[in-house]
Amino acid sequence: MKKCARKLQAIVYSAIGLSLLMIILFETDILAPGSCGGNLTAEFYTLMAAELITICVVPLALWMFRAKTIKQKLISGKEHSLLRFGILRLSLLVVPMVANTLLYYMFMLPSFGYMAIILFLSIFFVFPSMERCVGDVAE
Repeated sequence: MKKCARKLQAIVYSAIGLSLLMIILFETDILAPGSCGGNLTAEFYTLMAAELITICVVPLALWMFRAKTIKQKLISGKEHSLLRFGILRLSLLVVPMVANTLLYYMFMLPSFGYMAIILFLSIFFVFPSMERCVGDVAE
């Protein structure tokens, strides 16, 4: 179980590290911020897609382990199921977080930054600590 928790924590830490790396690269002007800022059509469609994805994945990731079928699979499959569903659950949060961080610097729109912050804060509600992992596979 400890190995499973460490793998899931590595996903969280690597996504946060990647986001921090992007922030450092853009803030030090190694990468050019605002490179896609002039295209209003792309900006609109990208913003709408990011908002819809963020609005959908946060409740889904928070609710996921409470669904009956997933809970039964977690109880019966223990560590293997926890790793599989844990990766899915964390990916629902960290992939849009990293994408919103990148999009913030590409378009320089605060909305993308706010969505990245919301997703970052949501990670704390599903962070794969050892106690949470044991509790998720318990009846």
